[in-house]
Amino acid sequence: MLKGVNDREQDAKALVRLFRGFKVKINLIPFNETEGIPFKRPDEKAILRFQEILVNANMTAIIRSSRGDDISAACGQLATATATPQAVSEPPGAATE
Repeated sequence: MLKGVNDREQDAKALVRLFRGFKVKINLIPFNETEGIPFKRPDEKAILRFQEILVNANMTAIIRSSRGDDISAACGQLATATATPQAVSEPPGAATE
């Protein structure tokens, strides 16, 4: 989950509409912040609200806990150590030519 990108109530409601009638399990994985990446982790209140919307719609929604963040080894953090600055600074959907 990225703060201001896909953590909003409207995003949770869009998931509810998309999967209405299906038995699904949604894993909510908050972003692990790291130097050089412009994205931020949503605050705990936003994550819990997102989960609440899904659960109230009879969906299974699990907030995944992060491990290794204290040593910058959480999911996604190790990749930035070897990635080029250009590769990690382009916004999603940016055209590459």
